[in-house]
Amino acid sequence: MPTMISIESPVMTRERFAKASGLREEQIRGQMDRDQIPTKKIGRLLLVNVARLALDCVEADEDQE
Repeated sequence: MPTMISIESPVMTRERFAKASGLREEQIRGQMDRDQIPTKKIGRLLLVNVARLALDCVEADEDQE
């Protein structure tokens, strides 16, 4: 059965993602720098790619089943 994911926006600023996830902005920045959180560059902004992160999480769960 296909998995449905509902997200508010496919990308978020680092600040907004930190607030939504409950992590400090510095933690998010470090994870982005180490490619532990997927990013998308739009113009000069480097945003958290929430859509890719959600898909990665679903795929990881499916691999564990």
